[in-house]
Amino acid sequence: MAMTFATNPKMLHELIDELNNEELQIPEHQRYPSVWTLKKRQTFVDSCKKNMPCPSILIFRDSMRQDWLEDGLQRLTTLKDFIDDGFTDLQGNLYSTWSEMEKHRFVHFTVPTVLYRNASEEERVEIFDRFQNGSPLKVGERLHAHSHTSLVKFTKEMLMKTTNSSGEEVVGTFYERAKNVWGIIKCNDEDKPKRYDELLNCVALINGIVHGWTGGSMGITKNYDDLKKTLTLNIDSTMRENAERILDKLLTIYEEASEQKPLKPKKFKTAQKAIGNFSGAIVWSLKTMPYDWERLHTMWVDFIVSYRNDSTLLITTIKNGVAKCRNWTAERWEKTYNDVLNPVPPASTTSSHYDSACEESDYEDD
Repeated sequence: MAMTFATNPKMLHELIDELNNEELQIPEHQRYPSVWTLKKRQTFVDSCKKNMPCPSILIFRDSMRQDWLEDGLQRLTTLKDFIDDGFTDLQGNLYSTWSEMEKHRFVHFTVPTVLYRNASEEERVEIFDRFQNGSPLKVGERLHAHSHTSLVKFTKEMLMKTTNSSGEEVVGTFYERAKNVWGIIKCNDEDKPKRYDELLNCVALINGIVHGWTGGSMGITKNYDDLKKTLTLNIDSTMRENAERILDKLLTIYEEASEQKPLKPKKFKTAQKAIGNFSGAIVWSLKTMPYDWERLHTMWVDFIVSYRNDSTLLITTIKNGVAKCRNWTAERWEKTYNDVLNPVPPASTTSSHYDSACEESDYEDD
């Protein structure tokens, strides 16, 4: 069936009733939203009280005729909380102290509502992005909104600790090991200042592990337009098994390196999350040379231990060259791999064609 849209205004009390009766469901990833400041909530209430225009609410109706709130949770929860006397208006008055006329006008305030149905996963991603056009959303925030996609779901299943719709804690397959290697991976709302950046790092890594450098995929990338190409692609059982195998090997390399040369300060452990240092090159080598594990295993463990003992190792070929480059391509990871395999003495190192794609970096030692 073709995708359809319906744009209709709904009265505020209708939307709140639908939320209370669970006719309008909140997606799992939005159940614990970051909260607007009190001043922003009060200003929004004041705008509605004065019958000023407000942005549309976006609702998706699935094949079971269940409605899902795709965008507008902050607005609806703000209005609902105000009606429940959760905070005062700009004048310091609770909703319960308003006159009956004011209350009647407020709950009958009309909210523009867009309802769409019969959309594929790809279309849902595209609709949300277009609906958000002009909004200052970071890449990680967009990925969080697309938690229903196969790539983000799989990322959370592998590396993150989340809370499901029943309020139960769900621990990713590799979460504990990843935590020991990289430190706590922040993804829940109590970690909201960092969670979107953490999600982006993890999705970028998993994208490279699952889809990397095949079928036009850029592999490990933080570019949203590139990630959109693989967000909704199916991840079958074979792909899952291969991804788990590579994740296991990546973490094994860091774990064995830490046995020989532990990283005690928190900042050094956290730095290992910086995919652009060595993790990207390790994943690239594991994917392109899948039958050469013993050699790659020994090579990477030895290199990481050596690098931790002497951070100037390969400083001119990696840290001052490729590790500055923000264009995460197969060529970048291959060059890093080759520099580790065949280190160039600092004195003989020269600029390469890779330098033209590089900018000042936020490089941290791996």
